[in-house]
Amino acid sequence: MTTFNAAGKWLIDQQHQTLVNPQSSGFTWRHNEIIHLGDNSAAEHMRNKLLRVNPETAQLNAAPISITVSDNILNGCFGELFSQYPDYEALTWDRLDDTVLVTVTEDSSFITLSPECKARYGVTNSTDYPTLLVKIKTDKALSFAKITAVRPVQFPASAEVGNAPNDGIEGLAFDNAGNIYLALEQNAANAPMIFQTKYDSAFWQQDDYVKVQDSAFALPLPDTKDHPINDLDYLPAPKLAIRDIW
Repeated sequence: MTTFNAAGKWLIDQQHQTLVNPQSSGFTWRHNEIIHLGDNSAAEHMRNKLLRVNPETAQLNAAPISITVSDNILNGCFGELFSQYPDYEALTWDRLDDTVLVTVTEDSSFITLSPECKARYGVTNSTDYPTLLVKIKTDKALSFAKITAVRPVQFPASAEVGNAPNDGIEGLAFDNAGNIYLALEQNAANAPMIFQTKYDSAFWQQDDYVKVQDSAFALPLPDTKDHPINDLDYLPAPKLAIRDIW
């Protein structure tokens, strides 16, 4: 039997000071360290930052890394959002290229698309302002971070996601078969959902909708209480032999 110590630790900086309101919303395990991303409720000096965290000590391995934005994004349909403080939720890394991190935006209700962009990206079957998958380009050492591509998500109408800006995608995960999964906190029926779509080397070369489909995973049924999903990860199960099944 393996025993894990579940006691938590406060995140501390390189001077051993506790971080002030990092508002943790995304974590991923990469190269033996935890990469942290906060959302739009973080203290202002902690927004749009990646943190490299030592999993043993909870201390930062480096100074916070500012996330910059490429000019093509700032000059595009979603430039106004990325010139401010996007509400990032979830974080994972590209299994085809470990120098790419992927996050997703949630509550962007404080921004309005231009009429031209609304005509192009207004059919989300969810919120008025699209949920955006975001590519963050870095290097193996994670010495810099730059947003170089963005794609809006279109949900199937049958999912009845609803127009709830703060009940959006809260988790991202890749499997080993070329899929990325998006975990919805809750839909209009108060139920969590997990969507999926194919992901390959050409994914970020496109700028049209990412059309996701319901994964059909069995999840808790809704009742009068909330069933929010706030994170997601993929753990491959061991292959079973016939003798294990019987």
